[in-house]
Amino acid sequence: MSHPIEFTGKTVEEATAKALAELQVARGEVNVDVLSEGSKGIFGIGAKEARILVTKLYGEMTEPEVDEEIAKADSIVPREELTEASERQAQMSAGLEAATGIEVQNEEPVIETSATVEEEPQAAEEKAGADAAENDEAVTNHRAQSAFSADEQAETAQRAKAFLQSVTDAMGLDVMIEKRLTTERILLQLHGRGLGVLIGKHGKTLDSLQYLTNLAANQSGRGRYFVMLDVEDYRERRQATLESLAIRMANRVKRSQRPLVLEPMNAYERKIIHLTLQDDPDVYTKSEGELDNRHLVIHYKQ
Repeated sequence: MSHPIEFTGKTVEEATAKALAELQVARGEVNVDVLSEGSKGIFGIGAKEARILVTKLYGEMTEPEVDEEIAKADSIVPREELTEASERQAQMSAGLEAATGIEVQNEEPVIETSATVEEEPQAAEEKAGADAAENDEAVTNHRAQSAFSADEQAETAQRAKAFLQSVTDAMGLDVMIEKRLTTERILLQLHGRGLGVLIGKHGKTLDSLQYLTNLAANQSGRGRYFVMLDVEDYRERRQATLESLAIRMANRVKRSQRPLVLEPMNAYERKIIHLTLQDDPDVYTKSEGELDNRHLVIHYKQ
């Protein structure tokens, strides 16, 4: 680990962006400690810049080197399959477009995963539809207002399964779809080889596929039933990893008594960390930033 370097900016986000640009590193390659969050002052008078200490990470894994630990839990695809990722991503887009008629924007395929569910309350101002989770939450809320019907739920599950089968067939994937029904949701667990492409970079493909599956499955206009997609129990492993991460980061904040900025995370990840630390008497969490740069800051309770 290198020596810490101080950076300043109008906000913590601006100071962090300056640091990453100057050091030519990604957010996951540095630790960011907040010395001062700054203030706007009154009509610009008395304004103070935000100050952060940035430390580059080197060598073996050190607390809190987030990316390596998360990567261990996320990796479900053998390394040799990485060479097929570009072709698989193109097939993914073609499959979704063929099954839904909706154009899919391609992004660089990365066998790295994450999941998304509903956003924490602090992020209510985020752009509607930016996270697939928000759409899923709307389905859940609508379902809660309707009378539950086991027959309707079973029909919805069958439509969801048929939709997924059409997409994966178009991609040339050999997938077994396991179905589990509860009064709260329909869980479709996908099993097979080379399924990392269904998760995509930062889980965006999985989230998009889950959203489209809910649209396709809930077309009856009657009760709506939330459909959750998973790939080889990824979501469960991801949650355990994030809970462990939250506790480690909170312990670090307790030692330093200074705020700690986590790398940008999606709604699912932020909510898990919020919930994990909500009963901790010594720290609290706060969401900051917008859209793809939305992240958590863990604060020490004075």
